[in-house]
Amino acid sequence: MPPPSKLRTAVVAGALAAAASFSAWPSFAATLIATYTGSVTSFTDHDGLFGAPGEVLDGQAFVAKYVYDPADGAISEFKMDGGPYWGLPPLMTVTLTINNVSLNFSEYESRVEVGAGRVAHYVSGAAGWMGFVAFTPTPPPDYFSGFGPFYGQINSQAVLWTTEGFVGMGLSAESARIASAVPETATWALLILGVGLTGAALRRRSMIPVAAG
Repeated sequence: MPPPSKLRTAVVAGALAAAASFSAWPSFAATLIATYTGSVTSFTDHDGLFGAPGEVLDGQAFVAKYVYDPADGAISEFKMDGGPYWGLPPLMTVTLTINNVSLNFSEYESRVEVGAGRVAHYVSGAAGWMGFVAFTPTPPPDYFSGFGPFYGQINSQAVLWTTEGFVGMGLSAESARIASAVPETATWALLILGVGLTGAALRRRSMIPVAAG
């Protein structure tokens, strides 16, 4: 059995080697979550989509999430809002949550845009239409990378289908973020390093003789 110092050194060396090998992997995250948060500026919930029918939701917090796997989509050269976009149905699972109640958008069409100075997500479906555009000087480099949190200018719009027809919902978005739904490979490497160091420290402690009383 190697002494504790050598065991600890071996664990650290192995974890660092794992981190180095992981960092050589592509940073592509299989599933991404784009999250927009803010508050409702104007909407009367006549149908009770988010609670009691007829409730005025002005001032209520909202969370909009677009969950998607970039591998399922493709770049379209069809110009929308001035540039190509990424997306082919069914690309996303999209929810709008207010009062802890989530409305799911079964999409007809969805897309992600990453361009000079902007990041955008859109969806249209049976529940209505919802889109966000974050105007940022440092957008992600591609459709596969994380982004934010961003607290600058974010344009937002939503139109929901109700028994009264399509009704606009005013939204004021305050933050935008794109993150991986699972830990990145570099994160796994750090976890391995932490577990290894903890195990080595505990083993060393168990090998220290206890002085007789």
